Amino acid sequence: MHTGFTKIFALAIPAIFAATSIAQTSWYIEAESIEPTGSWKKDKSVPGYTGSGYMFWDAGLNKSTPTGILEYTFDVKEAGLYNVQLLSQRNKTGRCVGAKSDECNDVFSTMNNGKFYKTMVKGTWGEWEWGATTVEATHGKFTFPDYQLSAGKNVYKIAGRSEDVRIDAIAIFKKGTQRPESGQSPVSIKTVHYAPETFDKAIVYGYDGKRLETIENSTISETRNNLKQGLYFISLQAGGKVFTQKLAVH
Repeated sequence: MHTGFTKIFALAIPAIFAATSIAQTSWYIEAESIEPTGSWKKDKSVPGYTGSGYMFWDAGLNKSTPTGILEYTFDVKEAGLYNVQLLSQRNKTGRCVGAKSDECNDVFSTMNNGKFYKTMVKGTWGEWEWGATTVEATHGKFTFPDYQLSAGKNVYKIAGRSEDVRIDAIAIFKKGTQRPESGQSPVSIKTVHYAPETFDKAIVYGYDGKRLETIENSTISETRNNLKQGLYFISLQAGGKVFTQKLAVH
């Protein structure tokens, strides 16, 4: 039975992200939850973000030494192999006016004291999208950013590379489990919001984070009825607000 509203949780994100019994192996971290360094700036001028804003790399292309390093510390209770994905956006504005398809689309990243690698983010112009692929410069090898993490505190680091890249959120989750959404962040719940059945625009993602389709002026029920059986993530805009949620189709 479908009701007119779907429950979404809005959360407060601390500087250190501690796991709870609800989500011991995944973290949804708002990029703007720490103070910016170097040429990173907190911004909210581009709509569609989660949380209170996003981080914006307000500088030109940096191909050499990683600078402006953002550090996100989180507490791992269960050691194992973990994946990282970034919710990001690039626009053909500012320094990226006239940019090619392979420009304005990456940062440097690493885990703990590892080597920084160029990390490509998803790249549909003007859209917030999940994804991340590391590029090992020495071998030209493309890999997913998977890390073997030990129990205890770990630190994920992002540094600026491509001009004008926007990072909204970071998802860290144990390999083989689903990527967390904003409503699953392992911190205390402050308020509860309800996503209306009818929306202005929605972007549907597969379980693997791949963008599947964009839907306008429809409903959650109709969207669910048009999808094959499986687990999806949907980011929808309604009434000037943005909601991110899991969508299960049985």
